Amino acid sequence: MADIKKYYMQRDGALTSLWQYKLPGYNSRTDAIPNEVFDVLIVGGGMTGITTALQLQKAGKKCILAEAHTIGFGTSGGTTAHLNTFMDNSYAQIEKDFGEDNAQLVATAAREALELVKKNVAEYNIDCEYSEQPGYLYSQDEKQTKELDKIYDASKKAGCEIRYEDKIPVPIAFIKAVVYERQAQFHPAKYFYALAKEFENAGGVLLQKCRVTAVHEKGDHLEVESFRGKIAAKNLIYATHIPPA
Repeated sequence: MADIKKYYMQRDGALTSLWQYKLPGYNSRTDAIPNEVFDVLIVGGGMTGITTALQLQKAGKKCILAEAHTIGFGTSGGTTAHLNTFMDNSYAQIEKDFGEDNAQLVATAAREALELVKKNVAEYNIDCEYSEQPGYLYSQDEKQTKELDKIYDASKKAGCEIRYEDKIPVPIAFIKAVVYERQAQFHPAKYFYALAKEFENAGGVLLQKCRVTAVHEKGDHLEVESFRGKIAAKNLIYATHIPPA
């Protein structure tokens, strides 16, 4: 029996994600590098890279995206699929480390990111099971309750839509709960596949299995070495977890 997994979307996790399961791999329109100087090279074909590439291409820039494996191979292929205006680090922690102004900046950027996803889903008619949902945080002891109150106060100051709630949607004992309004959930792979298609429709070039190995300055542009050959671009954006040193 043939290994049917090889036809699925690939990712770096040890287990198959819900988003990868039975979703075919994305077929790029080309695997050849055009002989031209691009305005922007985006390195990394996850949610961030594809979104950035599409936005720049729509803004009139000639873009090429290089993904070392296949799009969604990394975190985007195994994400929890919830879209939040709150982070792993709370607004209380962000405010403590970077000040109130920067906490507000984070909250604003997070809201704009969620609104962009919502806009893209509507504009491109993306069937990705998108829906707005409330986001809950709750405490289960006195220490957590004190921390939750700090989170509430800092989130409110940052501009988040947050309120206290007397119930949560799971049968778990809790002391106090807050709700962040207008969060969302979706099928991330269906979403970024659709964005990749729109990027190519707009004239962008999307290369998979194209690892970038070196970057050199050459006159008024960059000469970038990759597994598929040399890419010439005026600007380079790393949409990866850790850019090369």
